[in-house]
Amino acid sequence: MRFLLSTYGSRGDVEPLAALGAALQAQGAEVRVSAPGDDEFAALLARAGVPLAPAFAPVREWAKEMMQRSRSASPEGRASLISGQAAEIVARQYDALFTAAQGCDAVVALGLFPSCAAARLVAEQRGMRYTLGTFCPVWLPSAHNRPHEYPSHPLPPGVTDNRLLWEMDIRTKNALFGEAVNGHRASLGLPPVENVRDYVYGDTVLLACDPTLGPWLPSDLIDAVQAGAFILPDERPLPDGLEAFLDGGPPPVYVGFGSVAVARMPDARPSRRSGPRAFARWSRKAGPSSA
Repeated sequence: MRFLLSTYGSRGDVEPLAALGAALQAQGAEVRVSAPGDDEFAALLARAGVPLAPAFAPVREWAKEMMQRSRSASPEGRASLISGQAAEIVARQYDALFTAAQGCDAVVALGLFPSCAAARLVAEQRGMRYTLGTFCPVWLPSAHNRPHEYPSHPLPPGVTDNRLLWEMDIRTKNALFGEAVNGHRASLGLPPVENVRDYVYGDTVLLACDPTLGPWLPSDLIDAVQAGAFILPDERPLPDGLEAFLDGGPPPVYVGFGSVAVARMPDARPSRRSGPRAFARWSRKAGPSSA
């Protein structure tokens, strides 16, 4: 079977797909990964032995441009900015994925919602199987958790009914992404969809996270299969300074900031006052990884 694995995001989005791609190849499947074409991701996929089909733009370049646009936008203009960015991603990523999907039987899409929407459209046009994936259960509709809050569409204060909030999430995603998805559908001669969230989420979602750290509590709002974390083995030696730190005392607490934007090195004083040793790391989209 031939798989296209698609994502658009940071290293936290790309590396798990490299791991999944390597595992599928070990089972005899043919795999290609569509991901941002940044040099570090090309090297990562090459190390995993998985072919890269570049997405519409390198993510560092794109993120820098989007942050500049966001800084110049008024609070009232943020929703329009998100919708405009979504339309750009859907259109450009659709073109990249349509080419990458040639000869594939199925597509598994993770990452930004508009990128997944583009993958869903490609699968529909090419008659391929489609599965959405996510790395955290809080992104999935459930009575056990609230939906993600968008700055331009805050959740109403005082509402504690998660089912009601997830109904509102449908309207929010229609407002932010409906024009982008249905506009591209119209350009392909396809009818509009009334619920873009459920269209992109599909029938069964692949939840790729550790069941101990992120257990999935069954929900009647969506069907999900928890597959565990996709971890790429890494036998490379650690940097000398880090090896010395690890060997110099008891096991530290690891604090990961992912790709969260930070203006300066996090203040280490609270950690020092609390006693345990700690190791902090984060990756800035517009700059090199930092530790």
